[in-house]
Amino acid sequence: MTGKTIRLAVAMIACAGLAAASTITFGLGGDPNQYYTFTPDGAPAGVTSTEPVGPYPGWLGENTEADSNLLFCITFLKTANWGGTYSASVIAPFGAQQLQAAYLAAELISLGGRQATLAEQGAISMAIWQITDPTPGDVPRDPAAQSYVNEALHAYSSGRLSAADFPNTAILVPTDPSIQEFLIAGPSNPIFSALQTQISGVPEPGTPFLLLGGACLMGISRLIAARKASGK
Repeated sequence: MTGKTIRLAVAMIACAGLAAASTITFGLGGDPNQYYTFTPDGAPAGVTSTEPVGPYPGWLGENTEADSNLLFCITFLKTANWGGTYSASVIAPFGAQQLQAAYLAAELISLGGRQATLAEQGAISMAIWQITDPTPGDVPRDPAAQSYVNEALHAYSSGRLSAADFPNTAILVPTDPSIQEFLIAGPSNPIFSALQTQISGVPEPGTPFLLLGGACLMGISRLIAARKASGK
């Protein structure tokens, strides 16, 4: 590898470091036994679907009572284990799907969170999954969820939802892409407060990364041009 190639590689690694998101450890508690059964739209007579619905007990930072939080899964087709511990990036909710999910999570928390009825937990969880489904149809449509889906869609289309409306909500994106993403809502631990200070006011985390990446590419291009001009 030539000296110029080494310097270019170092510059690119440095840029990647600048753009990397902060990570934190989070985990799920034990199985809360919140199993919701319903008859999906279009299912044959007698066919039902049963899903473990949120909010789930979990923690952010350390597995202590002080760090306990409520987690909502937002990726229906991926998996995570009860009692599992994971590393993840923490971002503010952004875009139509995540903001609508945050809206519905806040509504379920207002109904009591884990103390809400199983019917409320189930319908709202299924509504969140339906909204965040990247391929419509992968999530079975729960008739009881449709009023919540419509409510969230109306709230977003009327311009009433932004990241600033959910100061106690964040999205956990696991380092392992096979693990489910979670929306964490209503946290009270100081770790989240510090993270929220970092991510507040950022409408879309991709934007600063794109700006950083652009600046890095410009710098690399200028470095190469200067080397060529000098004959090195």
